[in-house]
Amino acid sequence: MSNDLIELVKQRKNFYRDHYHGMSTFLIVVLFFIFLFNLFILYLYIIRPVPDFYASSMDGKLVQLMPLNTPNYSSTPLI
Repeated sequence: MSNDLIELVKQRKNFYRDHYHGMSTFLIVVLFFIFLFNLFILYLYIIRPVPDFYASSMDGKLVQLMPLNTPNYSSTPLI
């Protein structure tokens, strides 16, 4: 009876130890992937191209808008 009880306690401790190591390894791997995904999102944010903005004229032609700090190079003045 005593040996069976000791073996049961040993098996229970081994079970918790093995599962603790397995879960801690799993969590470290998941944290690594979260870190990689965050770096990837930051990379995509940094290399994002500047958006182009267009306006349409009365006849339906698209005209690319210029920022206010650059000169207007079109032949017709904007009203």
